[in-house]
Amino acid sequence: MGALKFHRGIEGMVDYLTSRASARLGSPKLTIMTGISDALRRARKIRNRNDAAKAREEYDTDEFNELFSYKKQGKKYVMKREQDIVRFYQKVRDNQAYWERASEDEIEID
Repeated sequence: MGALKFHRGIEGMVDYLTSRASARLGSPKLTIMTGISDALRRARKIRNRNDAAKAREEYDTDEFNELFSYKKQGKKYVMKREQDIVRFYQKVRDNQAYWERASEDEIEID
């Protein structure tokens, strides 16, 4: 039944989830959107952790420290945050997410 609602896009999915949750939760739209946002954040964190580990495995320590570094006020720092490592790793491998490589005019969403 739920899969049939996805043909209406994100708004249809939110409406469907809202109608299902309204009897149980009270203020369903905020609860549903918070739940969706939290789930996406957790998924992105897991993906970043896995991709950062892959970047560390692909390059030996010296190579990694040289490639994944930046300068700030003349001092060199090695990237530590997983999301920074992943963003640079994807750029180096030309494997960026569609929202990072395309302008808003170029994005086609069905």
